[in-house]
Amino acid sequence: MEALTLTCPIRGLLKTGAKSKDGLKPSEEYFRVEAIKHLLKLGYPKENIKIEAVVKKFGNSGRNSMRADLAVLDIPVGQLTSGVVDSLLEHAVLLCEVKRESNKQNYVANTQVKPLLDFSKNQKCVALYWDNVDQRVFWYEYSGTKKILKEGALVLLPKYGTNISVKPLTFNDLHPTDELTDLFDRIENILHTASIDLDQRFSVMLQLLLAKLFDEHGHAGVPTTEMAIQDYQALGHSPSHSVVLFNKVLSKASSYYQNHLPRPVEAKLHSKVSGDSLLEICKTFAPIKLISSKRDVVQMFYMKFAKGLYKWDLAQFFTPPTVTDFIVDVLNPQFGEHIKDPACGSADFLTAAFHKRRAVDPGFASCIWGADNSKNAVQVAILNNLSFG
Repeated sequence: MEALTLTCPIRGLLKTGAKSKDGLKPSEEYFRVEAIKHLLKLGYPKENIKIEAVVKKFGNSGRNSMRADLAVLDIPVGQLTSGVVDSLLEHAVLLCEVKRESNKQNYVANTQVKPLLDFSKNQKCVALYWDNVDQRVFWYEYSGTKKILKEGALVLLPKYGTNISVKPLTFNDLHPTDELTDLFDRIENILHTASIDLDQRFSVMLQLLLAKLFDEHGHAGVPTTEMAIQDYQALGHSPSHSVVLFNKVLSKASSYYQNHLPRPVEAKLHSKVSGDSLLEICKTFAPIKLISSKRDVVQMFYMKFAKGLYKWDLAQFFTPPTVTDFIVDVLNPQFGEHIKDPACGSADFLTAAFHKRRAVDPGFASCIWGADNSKNAVQVAILNNLSFG
């Protein structure tokens, strides 16, 4: 990755090369800055944030050490006893680990994030994991002599000075992402690990997609009510009960969208998708807001999704949004005019027209028409437009 120029709220202007002095690559440094910005929004004091905090020293004279990418203390950093690790751990209320990629999330969580909590001397300390796709919060709950490790979505991270509490996700809690392709790569890896073959994996991802879109559109008008698709593990649902809850949404989505889809979509998850796999998928999937993702990001995802699901050859491709937007601008459709694409493919052109005109003509959806001799193309065209309502 090329060098980046970043502005960190703590350290000021940063010029990152292939690697910074502390070993982070530019993308990791970027995500650390994003994590700091999020913490500041939640009221974590700037003067209480320490970058590259040493949490454990090993070996002869402590020459080797384990670090957190950042730590938040309950006192200003300047009040720490210099060089004394225990002093930091006594005052740490949050310890954060940042990674540039999400493909080793579980490994990093087990070997780096969770040990941070074990080193902490404050029972209310939380650990934060942050990568390009996922952001998770870890904490311990205590019951008698036992401590139980918990985790949940970023929305559970408490404001500074308050305690963490678990709550269901609402529409307002969801967040868009620029990493839809990476998100579904992660889901595909989970399904692959569960020994689900390629065709079945993409069929399951279609089920996930339709259920999520149905759930989001159904709650967009009531944004403070609980979503149906949740981070079931964080809420304490068992694997088997989580499958039952998800299938209720999927059944409604399948019934609602079925008349618009040329291929049937099963109303229940494939039998090979275990409850444990669904819990793992929903940890990352549930907090994402698909219908608010940027249009070019959504279309890049569908490009990959369609090729994987329908095995399209390279002669069939998505038209870049910049091209479709330019054509729509030239056409400049007016109120009451209709647009038809007789070979619409994935409907990129129609999606661009709808996206441009719906702001001034709420009924413009009834003015766009598409046709294609490929049922696969029609299926993806419908999915493409569902993301925008």
